[in-house]
Amino acid sequence: MEKRNLENTLVRSLSMSDLEGKGNELGFTKPQAVVYVSGSEESVAKLP
Repeated sequence: MEKRNLENTLVRSLSMSDLEGKGNELGFTKPQAVVYVSGSEESVAKLP
C-alpha cells in the first residue's frame, strides 16, 4: 500500500512539473505581485 502511495505521489509531482513546463511554453507564468482591489464602488456595470 505504501508503495502505491509513493507511486501516486511521484506521478502527480511529475505531472505537475510537466504541466508547469507546458504552461511556461504557452506564456503562462506565476505573477510577481498580486493586487487586490477593494472599495465601495461596484466593479461591474449596471444595466438599465
